Amino acid sequence: MRYLLFASLPTAQAAANGTITGYINISKWGETGMAIRARSRKECLVNLSVALQAVSVLDSAEYNGAAGALSLLPTAGALLGSPTREMWLVFQLMPIAGLLSMFLSLGGNLTPSHVGDYTDIFQQRRFPRNTEDGTPDDTSDSVRFARQVKKRAEDDTGGGSYARVWIGIFLQVCLIATLLIAMYYCQRGAVITWWCHAWGWMYFWYFLVTATSIMDNIFAAPFSQNYTMRVCKAPSNLHLSDTASRVIPRTSNRDSKSYPSALDRLEAGINTHNRVMISPDSPSTMSRTCFYAVISVQGVSRLRALMQTVARAATVTVYAFGTALFASATLLPISVALMVLSLVLGVGILGRVVAMWIAAEMNAQNAPICHAVVASRDAAAEYIQRIMEEEGLMVEMEGHLIVNGVCLLRRNRWMSWSRYIGLLARPFDLVSFAKS
Repeated sequence: MRYLLFASLPTAQAAANGTITGYINISKWGETGMAIRARSRKECLVNLSVALQAVSVLDSAEYNGAAGALSLLPTAGALLGSPTREMWLVFQLMPIAGLLSMFLSLGGNLTPSHVGDYTDIFQQRRFPRNTEDGTPDDTSDSVRFARQVKKRAEDDTGGGSYARVWIGIFLQVCLIATLLIAMYYCQRGAVITWWCHAWGWMYFWYFLVTATSIMDNIFAAPFSQNYTMRVCKAPSNLHLSDTASRVIPRTSNRDSKSYPSALDRLEAGINTHNRVMISPDSPSTMSRTCFYAVISVQGVSRLRALMQTVARAATVTVYAFGTALFASATLLPISVALMVLSLVLGVGILGRVVAMWIAAEMNAQNAPICHAVVASRDAAAEYIQRIMEEEGLMVEMEGHLIVNGVCLLRRNRWMSWSRYIGLLARPFDLVSFAKS
């Protein structure tokens, strides 16, 4: 039969005695696996049977040990450490770095699931209960938070360069490439008995692990909603039209009943393109960096709770599938298995270190985020409204550009660099916009 011709190939002999000498030719070994699965599934199974019949007892024991060692890979995510608030910070401030961190997590959870992990560092230290002269401060939390945002915007120190953060992102890409290269060579030579014809079986496992990790990290946070604002100090000497669209409804405005808060107006969308002028006789200054103000609504909705359950179930299913997959690998030398294990686990550990380094670099520039946890959406709307009422702030939220409570323009938020590189993106160039 034509598919039995595989037995006469030199690669079949390599499968049988290539590891007795202790020397592995990765290229030849990969050709062996590809030759086995070169034709249909039925022919692949027959070719695999022929190859396994030619395997010595010593090599068979080695292959079994290698498959057992490789079956430890599905547990790699649990070995990389517990979730930390710094990883949530990376995902909020730099989505691309957060996404790459999830690709390097190997199924591990990066986002804490308890509210206390977020409020301890952000909220309790942000809102002192005393004023500067030591007297008790009886203003509301929303006002204090808005003042904190205003004070942070007026602080021009730090944030000049994020070159090390770019280096960290580059290192993350290199680590992912290392993972893919190691998996590529392993999956070429090793054959899965019950999935004989598939050569990209490690890539498939890695895709499932990454997908479940992303899902788990998205729904793990104990917040039903996060409202994110990019904030910086607005350019000076601006002249805005009195008829410009305001995000803060006036009492006499007929839209105040339909949209009672700034959040309602922004979610509905303000389709406008207002002109702004800068006084030609006075110099104007503009902030080169920005920071984030994030307001999180505490609690988990029924839909989010359902998705958390689905994510957990998917994680367990992928873990079981991965264990069965690696335990079924045949024709896998122990040297290759140890090489893949060392590279994958080493890359996972280095990926966590690089992500923590990125978070440290962002925090070293200046406070990159002002975070508040509230009990309801109405409370979040009050916080947002207080921020919009502060003078001298330029805020980007939901695709809107807002200066001093006035919406200047609306653009597609998915077409903005800040959507992907977050803190690394420059603030909107309002000076050039005024001159255009």
